[in-house]
Amino acid sequence: MQLPRFLFIFLMSLFLVQVVTAQPNKSDINLRTNVLSWLEPNAGGPVVGIEYFINGKFSIGADAGIIFYNPVKNNDNNLGNPNGYKLKPEIRYYRYKKNKEDPTRLFFALEGLFLKTKTTNYSDLPIADNMGNIIYYYLGGFDEIKKVTGLTTKAGVQIPRFLLKKMMIELYVGIGVRSKIYSFSNLPNGAVVEQRGTSRLLLQTDIDGSYPSIAAGFKLVYKIKTHQ
Repeated sequence: MQLPRFLFIFLMSLFLVQVVTAQPNKSDINLRTNVLSWLEPNAGGPVVGIEYFINGKFSIGADAGIIFYNPVKNNDNNLGNPNGYKLKPEIRYYRYKKNKEDPTRLFFALEGLFLKTKTTNYSDLPIADNMGNIIYYYLGGFDEIKKVTGLTTKAGVQIPRFLLKKMMIELYVGIGVRSKIYSFSNLPNGAVVEQRGTSRLLLQTDIDGSYPSIAAGFKLVYKIKTHQ
């Protein structure tokens, strides 16, 4: 399903049209990392992001990460570790006290998600002849490919001077929607693969379809450049 991607690109375009010609009165560049990314099921790995302030209230940024393991034990022991990537572009609007130096800032954000992983499945794979009769089971493994797109609205707070003078911590929560598509590769001739069904039920999120999603967590942020 391409709806979340279309909505994000459309809203990003509208935002850039409004702010690209504005004269910024403050321009910061921040590095950030999502500490909890190491614990995300089926998407474990480091995430590093960058945030650029177009002016004192608006910023654009993106977080990118590498996926190479699953921190949650899978009930299906025939599945290997996933490997892939995730990208989260973002638009933010900040509210804070103008006359206070280095203030705590409340923000609202629109965040996209593009994720792709490949996981080797070593389950018994039926091999059928031209008549559809199963003649043997293949044990060599095949690849499951998962693609996820999403769109999330978030609200949070960015608190300055956390541990270090230029370090901040931000806490956030959000709601949105995600779409998942599964496909397979490296299949032998005659392989019979059970395609994942389509469902919109909240509790059946590991099959093809679109689902509500909830975001919550915290990030560490380090200010690397400031224009006064």
